[in-house]
Amino acid sequence: MKMKESGRRWALLIGLSLLLGMGCASMSTQERSLQGVWYASGQIPQTRLSWQGEWTFAQGAYKQTGYPPISVTGRYEILSVQKGALKVRLFKSKGTFPNDRTYVIQLLPAKRQIKIGNRLLTRKKLSRAAR
Repeated sequence: MKMKESGRRWALLIGLSLLLGMGCASMSTQERSLQGVWYASGQIPQTRLSWQGEWTFAQGAYKQTGYPPISVTGRYEILSVQKGALKVRLFKSKGTFPNDRTYVIQLLPAKRQIKIGNRLLTRKKLSRAAR
């Protein structure tokens, strides 16, 4: 009896390991290079006020924070992969901007930067998924 139970546990563990492994393996090189924390800051034109923003991408989840106050979390999916760019859909968003959005994110790995819209962001921290 205990032998059958032990065998089932091993089969379950092996199955889960394979599923998790396939999920990581299916991540494209471009998507892997998007994983991590990205940061940008600057000054608001014609004012003395500054702004800052941070984006985090981690295995299908994203977070956007910054100042002036912004805080959004949600999920992302890669719609298409182009040379040096990803078309990304943000969905299930909660926070400051809870609506779905789509961006083309340019990847600039040699400079450790990405460009979202007209904002150039620099890699602040690499996520575990991208290591």
